[in-house]
Amino acid sequence: MHGHRLPRLSALVLLTAVTALPLATSGAGIYKWQDSDGKTHFSDQPPRDVEAETITPRAAPPAQDAGAELDALTERAEENYERRMEERAEQAREREEAEKIAAHCADTRAKLERLQTSTRRQIINAQGEREFLPEEQRQAWMRQTREELEKHCK
Repeated sequence: MHGHRLPRLSALVLLTAVTALPLATSGAGIYKWQDSDGKTHFSDQPPRDVEAETITPRAAPPAQDAGAELDALTERAEENYERRMEERAEQAREREEAEKIAAHCADTRAKLERLQTSTRRQIINAQGEREFLPEEQRQAWMRQTREELEKHCK
């Protein structure tokens, strides 16, 4: 029975000593003075031959709940990480979309160039036979292609 109490008691004594150590050293105070050149000095030892002001440092406020504070910080870090991952995913989607649009625009420009340079285009009709594209149809396709470029490829 005493075997279980002794480690707890030792831990309690150690915790008390560690907690009280900063309080014991903070009671000594800090000395502040100016030398003959007007330079300000600070020390934990009083100066000789000069009057010094004793400054008592304020103890740090006790931690409210380190576990809760750590949990809050962890939660904020996780939220920031998730937000950054979402932003990166959105940027990747935007890049992918921009690449698709750029490829579409390049294909559309190439189509317009073929329509403009080849006046005798052949098409396959409903019977599977080749025939020349009528000029009116070629002009209509060029007009539609230009409209497509104006709308999506500036």
